[in-house]
Amino acid sequence: MNYNINIRKISKIIFIRLFGKRSIYKAMFEVEISVIVPIYNIENYLEKCINSLLSQKFDHKYEIILVDDGSTDGSGTIADKYGVEFNIIKVFHKENGGLSSARNHGLMHAQGKYITFVDSDDYVSADYLKDLYSISMKYDAEIVLTKICLMTEEETSKYHKEEIETRLINNREAFWQVYIQKKVSWSACAKLIKKEILDKYKFPDGYYEDSASMYLFLDEANKIVVTDLRNNYHYIRRDGSITASNLSEKHMRIFEVCNEIEAYLKKNYSEWEYLSALIYQNAVLQLITRINMNNTEYKQIFKKTVAISRKNLIRIISCRKLSIKTKYYATVLCTNPTIFRWQRNFMIKMKIIKGDWV
Repeated sequence: MNYNINIRKISKIIFIRLFGKRSIYKAMFEVEISVIVPIYNIENYLEKCINSLLSQKFDHKYEIILVDDGSTDGSGTIADKYGVEFNIIKVFHKENGGLSSARNHGLMHAQGKYITFVDSDDYVSADYLKDLYSISMKYDAEIVLTKICLMTEEETSKYHKEEIETRLINNREAFWQVYIQKKVSWSACAKLIKKEILDKYKFPDGYYEDSASMYLFLDEANKIVVTDLRNNYHYIRRDGSITASNLSEKHMRIFEVCNEIEAYLKKNYSEWEYLSALIYQNAVLQLITRINMNNTEYKQIFKKTVAISRKNLIRIISCRKLSIKTKYYATVLCTNPTIFRWQRNFMIKMKIIKGDWV
């Protein structure tokens, strides 16, 4: 018999009977949201991130879980300082295992009904939790997806995509918006997800763990809300981040993810199987500014992407739900891959678009 659980349940029953309102107990004792912040060698940005989370205008109980993933700078010390000063902050130290390992460790200790992830070099507005939670309650949603505000390390420039309206959608439409139309990033950040969904899967090790996981989370939800709260989450694109670093073998992991998503499409949405061409195309677009065309492995993947796109080009162009930009990229990629790569690099150099965003 688990006496700790029984004591907690008995205490809850006694409290509710004495004071008559479960809402009071909920507000005082039950954690509604756990904010999980993986930390690794980010001492120059960490305090701003934590302070933004402590400044939340949120009427319900929430906790901040800081997971130090074996930092070798002062990040762990900073986390401990906040952990001593604020009782809503829990600090955990572990050996370095990567972003997925840190997130999974945080989930293991999280008590909230809902989870949101915040990268330790990003920061959020004071309304971040309140807005996500209120939307979730309004629509009885299991997942809330929102856009982010992407800015440079100096925070001098912001890059926005088109606005989107708040809508209740199913998991099928959510997959379309995240992976095909890319109206919302597949990043685990800037989302509110019921913990019971996250508990069914672990984040996989390696690069692009978000893209390898998000479609699984979406598949478990019946009610999903997509909304535009981009000014609530500030995503800082640093030179040392994964998306800004030079191409390495680790970056090739994205094509393994493409294979996994392609298999998922075949199994769950066979009528969308042709859209796997766009999944590979998006992967190419993310890496194209950093590739070395002398890399044999990359050349083979690039050829595969072109072949898949050519095979499905007519269906892609004919799909009314796809944007003109998406159809244009697919057409240029199929007809002249060299121009495709040159044009993409030129547009990024001129800051017309960002290299890690499609």
